[in-house]
Order: sequence, then C-alpha cells, then structure tokens
Amino acid sequence: MIPYPTYPVPDWVAEQNALAALALFEEYSNKIAAKRKEMRKAMEIVSSARRRAGMVSSPSKRTSSEATDDDDNKHLISFSTDLVDRLIAELADEAAEDPTLPTPPRVLIYASRTHSQLEQFIGELTRTPWAPHTAVVTLGSRRHCCLHEAVRHTADIEDACRDLGTSCPYRSAGAIARGRDALLSEPSGLTDAAAACREHNACPYFSARAALPHAGIVCLPYPTLFNTRTRDALGVVLTANTAIIVDEGHNVPGAIQGSHDIAITLTGAKAAFNGLQAYLRHYIKRLGKETKKALGEAMKLLVGITKTVAETAGTTQELSTFDFMANVTTKGGLGAGWAADGLLRFMTESSAARKMDGFLQSVYVKAARSPTAVTPSVASLFDLVSLLTVYTRTPDEFKVLVTPPDSTDSGTTLDAGIRVILLDCRPAVTPLVSSAASLALLGGTLSPIDQLAAQLIPQEEAGRIARLSLSHVVDPSHLYVRFISSYAGNELTMTQATKARAYPSAAAFLASTVPTVPGGSVVFVPSYADLTRLAGAFDRLSGIPAFSKVTQVWEHVAGADSFARFKSAVDHSGSAVLFAVSSGRVSEGINFSDQYGRAVFIVGIPYPNVGDPIFQLRRRHAGSGDYMAALAFRAVNQCVGRAIRHAKDYAAMVFVDGRYGSASVQARLPGWITRGGVGRWGERAEMEQFYRGMDNGG
Repeated sequence: MIPYPTYPVPDWVAEQNALAALALFEEYSNKIAAKRKEMRKAMEIVSSARRRAGMVSSPSKRTSSEATDDDDNKHLISFSTDLVDRLIAELADEAAEDPTLPTPPRVLIYASRTHSQLEQFIGELTRTPWAPHTAVVTLGSRRHCCLHEAVRHTADIEDACRDLGTSCPYRSAGAIARGRDALLSEPSGLTDAAAACREHNACPYFSARAALPHAGIVCLPYPTLFNTRTRDALGVVLTANTAIIVDEGHNVPGAIQGSHDIAITLTGAKAAFNGLQAYLRHYIKRLGKETKKALGEAMKLLVGITKTVAETAGTTQELSTFDFMANVTTKGGLGAGWAADGLLRFMTESSAARKMDGFLQSVYVKAARSPTAVTPSVASLFDLVSLLTVYTRTPDEFKVLVTPPDSTDSGTTLDAGIRVILLDCRPAVTPLVSSAASLALLGGTLSPIDQLAAQLIPQEEAGRIARLSLSHVVDPSHLYVRFISSYAGNELTMTQATKARAYPSAAAFLASTVPTVPGGSVVFVPSYADLTRLAGAFDRLSGIPAFSKVTQVWEHVAGADSFARFKSAVDHSGSAVLFAVSSGRVSEGINFSDQYGRAVFIVGIPYPNVGDPIFQLRRRHAGSGDYMAALAFRAVNQCVGRAIRHAKDYAAMVFVDGRYGSASVQARLPGWITRGGVGRWGERAEMEQFYRGMDNGG
C-alpha cells in the first residue's frame, strides 16, 4: 500500500501507482498459481508412492508357479512405508529453501476477534475471483495448533512445546516444508489448516510460520495483532508494504484492555502461596540456592498482596503501580535487595508456574490435606508474572484497584482482590500506525467514531485519519424502525428512577406485540437485574393467551445454551422470543439472520454502572467526550446490528424508551438505521403490514 499522503495526489500519479501495483500483483499471482500446480503434482506423487509402498510391502501369497518376472521386479524396488516417508522428507528438506516460492509485493493483515470469524472471512474470500491467485495464512497460538497429544493435555502448552523443541515428531524440516506447501496451496482457516498439516505429520504452528513470508493475506486474532511481543515471536513484520484491516473495530478497545488487564483474588493469592509452600517443602533438598530465593520472594509478594487486600476495610483503593508494589513489598517483608526484573526473569525462563502445576497435579493431590485449607493452585502465579511484567516494563500505563468483596449484576459474589487496569490503549496501536502503510477499522457499529479514534489513535497521527461511510446493503424499505414512549397511558422511560413503574408497561407492550412477529424476536435490556425485573413483570401479567404460546428463552436462566434453545424453538414452532442483556452473551458474535431475527426490541439505554470503579477510572482517563454515552450506544448499535446480515434480510427494530425520540439520541444510532427515519410507534397493524409486504416480495 502507498503511505497515506499529506498532500493532494494528482490523478496521473495515482494512476501510475495503481498500474505499478497491479503489475506486481499479477507477477505474484502467476508465481502462486504455478507453485500451487507444482505442489498439487508433488502431493499426488507422494500419495501414489505411499499407496504403492503399502501394496508391495505386503504382497499376497502366491505359489512359485504363479510368480512372474514382474513380481521379481516389484521385490527389487519394494520400499517400506518408513523408507518412502524418509525419502519424501529428504526431498522436502531440499525444498525448504526453495527460492521459487514467491514473496508477495504487498501484504494484507486481516484481524478479527475470534478464529471462527477469521474462518468466515476466508470462506467468503474463497468465493471471489482473487482466491486462486492469493496465498492466505492463518496464524494461531501453540495452544490452538498443537497436534501432539501429550503436549495438548499439559497445563501450559506453550512451555511444554518449547521444552520438546525439535524433538517433536511434527517438527522435522521435511514435515514443516510439506505443511508449509499445504497451507500455501489454498486459503484455509485454523481448522482446515490443522487438518491439512495432520495429513503430512506437520505442526500447523511452525508450518504457518514457514509459510508466512510467502503469504499475500495474513489472518490473525486481535491478541496477536495488538501485542508486540506476540507479533515478533510469530515473525509478523510490519513494513511500508503492509496494510492492516481490523474487522469489528468497535471491539478493539475492549479487546486490548481485556488482554492486558490482570486480576488476582484474595483466594487465588492464598492458593498460589499454598502451592509454592507445598512445592518447596517437597523439593527443599533438591532445589538450588537461587531457586529457593526466587520462590521465597514470590511467596512474600503473595503475602503482601493478601495483606494489602485484607486491609481495604470495605472500600476500593486506587493506586499507581509503583505505590501498590511498594505497599506489597513492605507488607510482604521483602528487603531492599530484591529485584523485580530478576524474579521475572527466573519465573519466565524456568517455567516455574508450569512445573509447580505439574507437581500439584501428579504429587500433591495424592497427599492428605486439611479440608478447611485453601486448595493449592498456581493459576494466580501466572497473573503474578504478568504483574511483574507491568511493573518492570510499562508501569505508567496501568493503575491498580484494590477491591473488597462485591456482588455482580447477575447476583454472584466477587472475591476481594486486585485489578491491574490498562488506562491507555494507544501504545498497543502506535506500532501499527507508525510502521504499516495503512490501518483500517471496519464495522457497521463504529459510532461514535470520534470517541473510538481518541481511544486508539495517537494524537500525533490524528491528521492522517480518513473516514468513509458506505450505504448499507439493505434497502431502507426492509427496515421497520420505531420508538415507543408510552403504552396504555403509562410512560415508558427506563431511567433508574422510573424503571420500577415502567417495566410492567414494557412487559405488557412486548406480550401484545411479540406474537405478531413471523419468526424470532430478541429483546435486549441493559442489565441482568433488569432481566430479572422484566421476568417478574411478565409473571404478573394475565389474559394474553397469544404470548403464552410463544416459546420464551431467558439468557439468565439458559446461559450459554440460550441461542441454541431459541434457534431450535424457531425451527420447530416458527416463533420464539429470546430475552438477553446488552453486552451480554448473545449481543455480540451471534447472527440473528433471517427468521431468527425478524424483530429486535431495545428496552432502555444500557448506560454503564457509574458506581463501577473500573468505569470511573477509565472515564477520568478518557478526559474529553461523553465516555458513558459512547459505551452505551456502542452496545445498542451492536444489538440492532445482529438482525440484518445480508441484502435480502429484513427486520423490525423497536426502541422501547421515550428517550429514543429525541434527535440527540437518534444521532448516536447508525446511519443505515435512521436513514429511513425513526417513527413513533402507532398501531400494531402497521408492523403486521410491514411483514406482509416483505413476504410478498418487498
């Protein structure tokens, strides 16, 4: 890609640049096509050789009179399967440095939240005319790619893989070369890549790394893209010839924060301490002085964390990383001689947490333990290593919250502990912006864009931001968009002060409207507490037989099975309603296309809990802009976007809250929803007429 210019580009320059890029792409495409032809021919020869080897290595019994000259020749050239594999491996070793493998002139990196979404992208790519001319490689972690049965069942696959090294049966040079060629032969996601590599006894992780320099498109998940150390470990190089596309760009801040935040509970710290103590007692005579010293320091840190948390006195404390660690080291009894970077180096290089996990699983579980003691575990030991990493490398980018026990919106109780919170997402994005030619954030629900840009793009790069808003593939006539401000004479405004009065009326409206939807309906409410409130309001309703015939699925009851149950109900009875929470399990990543999402009802505006200390911390750091509203309407926009998934889809979208009638609120909704207008709810017959029109061909 050509770097984003700071001056107008004449048309003739743009045309020449485009022609030059096209010529380079055609050259690369021709090389890829030729190489794929060679790969397929080689694979056919390999398969044929294996079949032949299997046939002649176990000849059928014949009498001497049945033997022929041809049989003698077969025995002269008979190979065992092992020999064939060895010969193939030798040929593949020679191909490992094959200079004919083309290198793409431009590289596109495509990132999304999950590997399933990456596979959807690759599936769409294979339907385009570009697929035969572009090599696509999907990168995953060792955990996602490992084929070694013993390694896959260890607590820490990453470390176990490193310990095994090249002695792994899937890592010979020949196997990796065969795996590389298999991945380059056709676009494939992680699932297909693993299957292709398994056929060649090749590790998918290292095969993908070998194929990486020859890929025109590289697919990877968010955590890989936004972590410099992970990119470097996988060999992902960003240059002026690299373009980056990030799908579902509205998820990026949360993904970066989620991958960097650290949580250690009081129970977890005690469990890790007990695990370290048990390990030291068992191996005390076999451990060296430095090992004992390092593990002792780790135990003192855990003691310091435990004491710091225990002294919160029921209030949340906010500390800088330096102040928190000073507090912990003092309470833990660590002297001035300890070095955080030294302990971090020991914990990472020795794989201490993984070794102790193996000890707890294989040795300690057999020993008698006190039923009242906290069960030893090393889970928080991994978090302790992350805390040391923050403290020694990027302390100013984080704040530490020491939190007392608390109850969640869903009714569960959170243990006291610490939360190490990333404040600024921009350092994770800066290398992408400064090194690559371009970075594009895509999504149908990026609004409000100003707030998103401020969270992600460094201030010095703000002048390079270009915006492009395209019309939705769905015609406005395929949408029925309404807001309702009152029902049966009762006001529908879902503020904290009015919810108790408004939810019974909202339930009555939904009970009378949902049965008229020809398919599935989804009702989103702001929180699990609101979901419980709405369920109670329905329990008190009576005299609506049509609604009682509609299958109801409640997210807070069905949990992870919510969508599957809802979908099954729609398939069997033609209609069902799913009650869910905005920003909950089903508001993201699940597509309610066609008959599964003929109506979406948004009840209230899902503003975040202003009492949440993490929200308060991040809002203060955000500084400018309406951070609370940005989060709320990003959730709303994500919910309504679940229903329309292709050009012929159609759905009703009803906002059950009078505040949606204001111009300022509608301005925060996606343009593809509001372009046809957001009307006031009138009669149910209007929506029924909309559905009849769609059923008759729109």
